[in-house]
Amino acid sequence: KKIVSDIKICNLFVCNKTYRVGAPDFTDPVTYPTPNTGASRSLFFPDEAIYPGHPRFKTLTRNIRERRQEKVAINIPSM
Repeated sequence: KKIVSDIKICNLFVCNKTYRVGAPDFTDPVTYPTPNTGASRSLFFPDEAIYPGHPRFKTLTRNIRERRQEKVAINIPSM
């Protein structure tokens, strides 16, 4: 905490590189997955985390899922 407060004084930001994909509240602002209605229908990854700045990413995700006629299975190894 001391290092972070010293960095705040210098107007620097700390970037945490520990991946929290699928962990509760890993987005800011907090968003939640919508496995029944979202574009990706992911159990772990909310649609808002798929780069909300451009609508093509959600469309691409939806099209891939619809063409395959099933969800894309991406397994992230647990450490």
